[in-house]
Amino acid sequence: MNGWLGISDHQNIEEPSQRGGQPLNTGLVRAHILVEGRVQGVAYRAFTQQQANSLNLHGWVRNLPGGQVESEVEGRLSAVEAFLNALRQGPSLAHVEHVHVEWTSVINDVDEFRILRP
Repeated sequence: MNGWLGISDHQNIEEPSQRGGQPLNTGLVRAHILVEGRVQGVAYRAFTQQQANSLNLHGWVRNLPGGQVESEVEGRLSAVEAFLNALRQGPSLAHVEHVHVEWTSVINDVDEFRILRP
């Protein structure tokens, strides 16, 4: 997919100026996220929702048939960065191999963070 930035669990998140055109500011941002590794059957979605709620982020998370977890999140840039750092670690039983991030336009379409069911 075009626009995806690969972030392995051994890499730091790119500086804001390297984020595929994401403006350098502290306003609202939106990220589409794909997490790969052992992330299903380990409470990863619940962990993701807990992290988002603690950071006052809005969006959703769901499992994909291929074993990945997909998420969209919207909020302040600093909170989204903290969220991405938490996703790189995951809950204790998870093993995150890659976190892919695509920065998208702010939609402001939800006022909570939901777990979507398949």
